[in-house]
Amino acid sequence: MKYTTLMLVMVAVSLLGTSAALAADAPPKKPPVTFKSSIQIPPEPDRVKPVTEEAKRAEQERLRPLAKVTPDEAKAAGMAAYDGEFKYVKLHNYDGNLVYEVEFADGLELSVDAGNRAILRVKFEKGSVLGDARKRAAKKGETPAAK
Repeated sequence: MKYTTLMLVMVAVSLLGTSAALAADAPPKKPPVTFKSSIQIPPEPDRVKPVTEEAKRAEQERLRPLAKVTPDEAKAAGMAAYDGEFKYVKLHNYDGNLVYEVEFADGLELSVDAGNRAILRVKFEKGSVLGDARKRAAKKGETPAAK
C-alpha cells in the first residue's frame, strides 16, 4: 500500500514538473486588452504578426484606410492630453481594436481611438523614466503597482 501511494505521488510530481517545464518554454502571453475602440477589426487567425520594420510599415498601410482619424489628428489628441515631448504615432490592431499608439520621449504611451480620438489607455513603457518612477512609488505604497 505504501509503495503504491509513493509511486502515485512520484508520478503526479513527475507530471506536474513536466507540465511546468513545458509552460516555462512557452512564450509569455500578453494580457488581454482592457479597452474597446469604436472601430473593430474582425479576427484574422491566419495573419502572421509583423516582425520586421518593413512588415510593420506594410501593416500600418493596410490598416490606414480603416481609420477615420489621421495620424496628425491622433497626435493632436495625444498632445492635448499630455504636455510632453512627442516621439511618434503608429497605427495598431490590438486584439481587433484599431488604435493609434502615441508615444512621448519620457515613455508615456497613449492609445488613441482611430475612430473618434478618445484616449483609451495610458501606459508607461518598461524601463522609461515614468515607468521606473511609478514602480518606485508602488513599492512605497503610493500608487497601484505598474503592470
